[in-house]
Amino acid sequence: MLILLMVSGPGGPGFSHLSVHYAHSGFSPEQIAALMSVLGISLIAGKIAGGEMADYFGGFFSNYLIGGAYLLSMLFCCLAAGGSMRLAVISQILLGIGLPITNISPPIWAKDLFPPERFDRLVQHSQLFFALGNFCFQPLPGVIADLTGSYVPVYVIFIAETVLLLLLIQSLYRKAERA
Repeated sequence: MLILLMVSGPGGPGFSHLSVHYAHSGFSPEQIAALMSVLGISLIAGKIAGGEMADYFGGFFSNYLIGGAYLLSMLFCCLAAGGSMRLAVISQILLGIGLPITNISPPIWAKDLFPPERFDRLVQHSQLFFALGNFCFQPLPGVIADLTGSYVPVYVIFIAETVLLLLLIQSLYRKAERA
């Protein structure tokens, strides 16, 4: 359940504070609207591709692909704070590809790592813990930005959180493989 709480930090508040991050970084409202449109389009493609990747490569390997895109997107969110539209667009494309780790991957993890009779309950728990994590983490970006004067530290924390998430979930896959 810790994994589900962790995925909700970057997936909820990290996602919902993007426009504020970009506004704080000097992007115009028109540029921010364009970035959110790029994210919307890439998110649709990312959800489709994420499911296909999990079906084709399996959950273990698709975690690396989707999680890697997610990590890179957070890195580019940090780098885009300098005002580079090119880096911001790259961050949004990668985020659209990586964000499905927050909602497509948990049912895949449940299917791959637990007996079939526990699937329904685990998916329900994943939704509950994702909502709980959103609730708990929602004020975090604003508070940190107020304390530091920037949203970049927030995305650095989300990078560390995502690395830990991937290490934990991949260790569960390895443990299940040995069993």
